[in-house]
Amino acid sequence: MRRWERFGIRKIRKDHDVTKEDISRFPDKARRYILSLESELNEANEVAAFNKLTGLPRREIFEYQVKNHMSELEREVEEIEKKPKERIYSGMSFVYIDTHNFKYLNDRLGDFGGDKALQAVAEKLKESIRKGDEKARWGGDEFATLLKVRGNSRSQVLENLYKATVSLPIKAGVIPVEYGFEVPIEFKHVNLDMGATVMDNSFVAEKLKDLEREELLGELHKYSGAAMKISKKNAGRYRSKKFICFWNPGMSEGDMVSYIQRAFARNDVERMDLSLVSKDGKEYLLCAW
Repeated sequence: MRRWERFGIRKIRKDHDVTKEDISRFPDKARRYILSLESELNEANEVAAFNKLTGLPRREIFEYQVKNHMSELEREVEEIEKKPKERIYSGMSFVYIDTHNFKYLNDRLGDFGGDKALQAVAEKLKESIRKGDEKARWGGDEFATLLKVRGNSRSQVLENLYKATVSLPIKAGVIPVEYGFEVPIEFKHVNLDMGATVMDNSFVAEKLKDLEREELLGELHKYSGAAMKISKKNAGRYRSKKFICFWNPGMSEGDMVSYIQRAFARNDVERMDLSLVSKDGKEYLLCAW
């Protein structure tokens, strides 16, 4: 006897979807069984999509969201070509985040202490990310965010992208951690090393003429990761300073400086240090404040 036959359910054709109306006609025992299966499936989907420790989406879900947004930006540019008068200006910032000196913290405080630090970072990111933007635990002590921006001009979009990106470390630069036990003062807060790649929709569409979405995602990860490592390497130069490093393909150094200065001004930052760093043939702009 097949499983559904035990509950008095006739076999449903393979080409027929089971509806709520179908289920309502099943015997009580069968309905309870089906609802329990549905609950288990929802729970399995939740486990597959979200990291249990931090409650953030897993890397695979985040990558899917990034590739979808790339397609949206590409479609916007196609619409502009059809209707030039109805221009759509938008863009994205891919931010790669690393928990500074996490290995040292984890070695000293153990896995429990390390977990508490990662949870604190995740909670602060949830607070910092605007509605509609994406965030994820990338893996280990690394996180990622996708910031989406629209504007009335390309210039406004790029400035807004820098502003949104800069807002992340301002809100989440030094993060207090509650361990539930006494720890040395150096572990009471954690810092983030951050690297970002900023692109507007026209640049994304141009890149997708030659690359698949998966390949462009790989570039975003590669260059944002390189920018993050520049931040990490320079974090020891200044005590209690916050860092973020940008890569903006297709934009001159002067334009990057101009947009970043405006972004910092709109975030009420009084003093900022900018330095141009070359790595693997690419120019990155390191910001410290």
